[in-house]
Amino acid sequence: MHNFTRQVIESDFNVSFLGTMSQGSLFFGFRKGGTTYVDHSEGLFQIHTAGVWHFVSESHHGSDDAFQQIAIQQWHIPRYRFALAAHNLLNREGVKLTGGSQYARLSNELQLYLSEQGTWSIAGKSDEPIPLTDAISMQINEEIRILKQARNEIKFTDEEYEYDGILTPAGNAIRDRCLAVVEAIAFEKITIPELFAGNFGIFSAFCTFRDFDLAQELPTELMQELFEAQLKADPKEIDTGVVSLFMEAQNRLLKEPIWGEKVVVSVSQASRILYEGMIKLPIEKRVQFILMNGMHNAGLLLPLAVLSGCASYEEYCTHMTHGNQPDSGEEQEFRTEVAYIALFGELLHSMN
Repeated sequence: MHNFTRQVIESDFNVSFLGTMSQGSLFFGFRKGGTTYVDHSEGLFQIHTAGVWHFVSESHHGSDDAFQQIAIQQWHIPRYRFALAAHNLLNREGVKLTGGSQYARLSNELQLYLSEQGTWSIAGKSDEPIPLTDAISMQINEEIRILKQARNEIKFTDEEYEYDGILTPAGNAIRDRCLAVVEAIAFEKITIPELFAGNFGIFSAFCTFRDFDLAQELPTELMQELFEAQLKADPKEIDTGVVSLFMEAQNRLLKEPIWGEKVVVSVSQASRILYEGMIKLPIEKRVQFILMNGMHNAGLLLPLAVLSGCASYEEYCTHMTHGNQPDSGEEQEFRTEVAYIALFGELLHSMN
């Protein structure tokens, strides 16, 4: 990697160089979370979000140095997810490797390693681990400390876990059969003392889950609005790959398609078909749908493609941030939100 490229990435993404991977170079930045200002294309905006461990990789494509293309990939790892992986490794609960080291998955591509000697490193699936600096290792130890503190503040009563540190805006207690969800909220409250529903993270997602009936009831009005909004998208004007993705999602979830070329159904019929399909989704996926639709105005079929397994969250991000600069405030905020939407679904799903 040219020094100039490295300097540009470090400056533009506010990250530091970690080391080289088989496909390029890896960079890292720690985002504490809380209230901050993000430079959007329309100006400087105040945002509220939970923290992430932000990793960026770059790789070059093309044989001619003068015309090489740079490919950027990003991972936004929620602080709770990272803390949980590190804690499990410290307690020898990771995947064991020859020589005594072990690893835990941070994402589909990134893995955190702990050696038998107690040193931390990180790598892609097929790469040699990159040793982490003392400063980063200290932050990992701090995340583990916060996780332990959060666990000590949780009570188990009436077959549910409860955290007394905060209530939802509707006055509901932080109680659930899922320890991980309650634990993640307690973790967020320690890292962001003035936690509120607008500060998006697991607590905010939990408020949508507990305080609103949309995901539980899927009212007819919502089904109609979603369908009528989807009708505004002409399949003849959409990329054929996207149309195929949307058709596959409908085929997986619905008894028959309600949108597509030559598909004709009434509003009432489409609303009924959509309800019957969506109500079969587990509650965590319905909450995720409400979050993607409400926060990102993502429409109907793209979120359903993700939740039905037709598309990944990375593909969702790529589609929704099309046209954004990878280092832009819009892109960073969006990817952080998606990382927490995905994590919330995983945590609730762990109880099913």
